[in-house]
Order: sequence, then structure tokens, then C-alpha cells
Amino acid sequence: MAIRMNDPSTRRIIRVATDLICLVVACIPIIILRFAAQPVRRGFYCYDETLMRPYRSSSIPYTAAVFTAGGLPCVTMVITEIILYRCRRDRDLLAKITIGRLRINVCLINIYKYIGIFAFGLGTCQSFMYVGKFTIGRLRPHFFDVCKPDFSKINCTHPMSRFVQEYECTETDQHRIQEARMSFPSGHAALSFYAMTYLAMYLQVRMTWHWLRLLRHVIQTACLMFATVVSVSRMWDNKHHWSDVIAGAVLGSSVAAGMLYCVSDLYKTQDSRLTRTESSRKSSSVPLSPFRKSTQRPSRGSGGSVASGEHQPNAAGTGLTQTASSPIILQEVHAI
Repeated sequence: MAIRMNDPSTRRIIRVATDLICLVVACIPIIILRFAAQPVRRGFYCYDETLMRPYRSSSIPYTAAVFTAGGLPCVTMVITEIILYRCRRDRDLLAKITIGRLRINVCLINIYKYIGIFAFGLGTCQSFMYVGKFTIGRLRPHFFDVCKPDFSKINCTHPMSRFVQEYECTETDQHRIQEARMSFPSGHAALSFYAMTYLAMYLQVRMTWHWLRLLRHVIQTACLMFATVVSVSRMWDNKHHWSDVIAGAVLGSSVAAGMLYCVSDLYKTQDSRLTRTESSRKSSSVPLSPFRKSTQRPSRGSGGSVASGEHQPNAAGTGLTQTASSPIILQEVHAI
């Protein structure tokens, strides 16, 4: 059976399949490096005090950080899109997208679009993070406590601290030793700052209710505070150096900004709406020509209704709503 490429439904199915393939491709470096590679074996100085910190368990486990940073933005975006859809007076007039035999409304389209881009950026951020960890191989602050190098085979009596490249670890926990060689950048910082920056920037555009403007800023501040606490806890637990945390925060924030400005149309849609609003304000502020100004005042009948022959919008504003919302409707479904 031949594939009809001119069919809009077929093109949408192909686009969804392409999105899933791109998501898998973004996660391939994570799978390869995590299960089929070893981090770079980096040396150390004998009296390096930055590697003499005691080993401590993580205050925030990585699985908890992944669940919180991945689940909280998704739940927030779903709730926000549902509220936005339910608050629209013209939701019954919005066009629906057909994929196969399914008819999907704009709410589900936006949820798929923003969460899909979030997941793609999350995989991209984690891939960059693992590439840095495995290729740089910086030692964690608790490396000596985890590895316990055999200093009896190392000459550290020289007045100048000698750089040691060949050494043997006396501990037998190879998994912990391998993790101690992957300090730069901080995965917790990269993950938390990516998720919270993405969520804060998303709410800046989508949470547009004027009566909740202060609540929006409170949520955004809480997001950044959560990312900061998660990142700083890695230094409390002797898991990372301060430069690892800063690098992870910069990485996560940069990927989030790149996803929203370059991949998503979230801020492009906002800019176009602001442009249309500014244009409409300028056009409405232009004074009428004196030759077109009507000197006849329309008479009003009983009940205050206009008795002249001028066109007036109906009470519900149906005609005006359809005309004003049609560009937004097309813009909402343009991505699909």
C-alpha cells in the first residue's frame, strides 16, 4: 500500500515518529557511555587536600532528583495547559487535528509539544553531561577515601608534590571507584537547573492570568531555589567541587534556554502576539479623518438599543471572537 504523503494525517504520523526517533538518538550517548565505556583515568598530587574529604551518602539521591526534576515540570505543564484550555471562551471553535482516526484538540497538542521538547532537551542535557564526565575524568573530593591508593608504592617524599599517574586502589568497590572519577560537571546541578529553568521560562509565557501574576513569580523563584539547594547539596556531601556545580548549572540553564528559543515556538508565538497587539493599539489610536467624521448622532430607541443602520457586534461578541481568534487558532495548530 502506497503512502500518501499529501495526506495531512500521514505527515503528522511521520512527524510524531520522527520526534520519537530524535528523542532516542539524543539518549544514545548516555546508553553507550554508561554501559560500554570507562571514564578517563586521571592522576593526582600526593598532598592534594581537595581530594581528602570523607565519603558521605547523598542527601538527595540521583533517582529522586531525576523523578522530581522530570516529573514536576511535566505535571505543572499538563495542569497549566488544561486550565488555559478550559478558560478559553472560544475552545469550541478551535480547530482539531486529525491523526489517523483520532481527532485531537489544541490542549493535547500543546501538552505533547511542550513536554516533548522538554524530554528532548533533558536527553540532550544528560548526554552533554555524561560526555564531560567520561572524557574529563575529574576526581571527586572524596577520591582518596573511596580509592585508598597504596602510597607505599608511591614516592611522595619529594619536597615538591609529585604528580602521580600510575597508582593502585586498595578498595575493591569498583563501581564506587568509577563514580569517583566522574566529578565534572555535576549531574545533579545540570539536571535540576535544566528542569527548573525550563519550567520557569515556560510559566513566564503560558501563565498569563493577571490575577495570578505574583503567584507566577513565587513559583519561578521556588523553582530556582530548588535547583540551587540541589546543586549546593553536592558540595555539602563532598561529591563535587564548586566549579563542577557551576559548570553543571550553566550547562542545564543553557540547554533549557536553547530548547525554548531555538527548538520550541513558545517565545516566537509570544513575540508575534505582542507585535499584533502593539499594531492594533497603534491603528486604534489614529484619529479619524475630518472628512469621514459623522456629525449625525445615532438615535436610541427604547431599551438603549442603537437604531441607526451601522453594523454592531452581537451581545455575545461571536463575530468579533471568531475574527480575532482565528490567527491564534491557526498559530496554535501550526506546529502540527
